[in-house]
Amino acid sequence: MDDQDNTGASVAGNSQGGVGAQQGGQQDPQRLDPRSGGVGSEYPIPSIGRIVHYHLTAEQAEAINRRREHSDNHRSMHAAAANGTIIHVGNKAAEGDTVPMLIVKTWGHNADSAVNGQAFLDGNDTLWVTSTHVGEGDPGTYSWPSRQ
Repeated sequence: MDDQDNTGASVAGNSQGGVGAQQGGQQDPQRLDPRSGGVGSEYPIPSIGRIVHYHLTAEQAEAINRRREHSDNHRSMHAAAANGTIIHVGNKAAEGDTVPMLIVKTWGHNADSAVNGQAFLDGNDTLWVTSTHVGEGDPGTYSWPSRQ
């Protein structure tokens, strides 16, 4: 039989020790879903390969736009050189823009551990993000996508 969460929806697990199983009426921390951040945490523990939402800072948006503008202004020179130079092309970035980010490194094993990642921009380029933390949508933080 499936247990129910506080919304009444069924959750995986049962009294024989499934996810979130209870012992003596209390939740057993040893049997928590490994994707959760632990007892009392509202966030999962970040891990390599997970995709999160990253929120660009003003400085990052400015640097992205500067690279793209430079590429556009020197496109004919790069084309003539044909030396493998990457041309940065894409839509204008702004502070607070939310982009998908693939976690490539974690700095700890807690829900609030810092991570490094590759943010996928609205263009042909990416942004390497270092030592960012989970947040509520503030620029320079990442958030977990909602599950629907």
